[in-house]
Amino acid sequence: MDRKFHSAGSFRRSRQFFLAFLTFSFLAFCRANQPDPQMQELQKDVKQLSEENRKLQKEIQSLKENLNKKEPEIKPAPQTAPAEIRMTVDQMKQDIQPLLRDIITKIKAVEETPRKAKQYGMRIEYDIKNAVYGLIRNPNPSTLYHAKVIIKYEKFLESEQESRSYGSGSATFLFAYQSNQWVLQRRD
Repeated sequence: MDRKFHSAGSFRRSRQFFLAFLTFSFLAFCRANQPDPQMQELQKDVKQLSEENRKLQKEIQSLKENLNKKEPEIKPAPQTAPAEIRMTVDQMKQDIQPLLRDIITKIKAVEETPRKAKQYGMRIEYDIKNAVYGLIRNPNPSTLYHAKVIIKYEKFLESEQESRSYGSGSATFLFAYQSNQWVLQRRD
């Protein structure tokens, strides 16, 4: 029997193909199972962060427990209202009179006219001693008080030889108490 086995050569080839297939499969399997360095680093970071998170949660819990144990009863501090300024009419008079004298001096400087030779001049006399003072309490916190002062005045025409009354009237001054001082608001 003269048989030739053609398959022996092909058997060797198929065995080589099979071994090559196994080698490539094994290499592919090894390569697929080989961890990616970036993936390893990410997994390492995730573990580290989760561990830090657990530590922080424990610290927060212990702080809450300490606060609950040691928390004293907190009483709100009594709010002290700013010291209310008590103004009296006498005090207001004392405070306003120097200011009033100064204002009247300025008014007289503007309104009075000097006499010249035969020409008449005008002079104004304010009766500060008999002025009428009024004190008004204001609910507005920026201006707690208002003061009203009414002063009689008399105008005189004067020359070198004579002085005669020209007329009389009254002036009203309104003051406001702001920032611990009296300020003129208006003159009527």
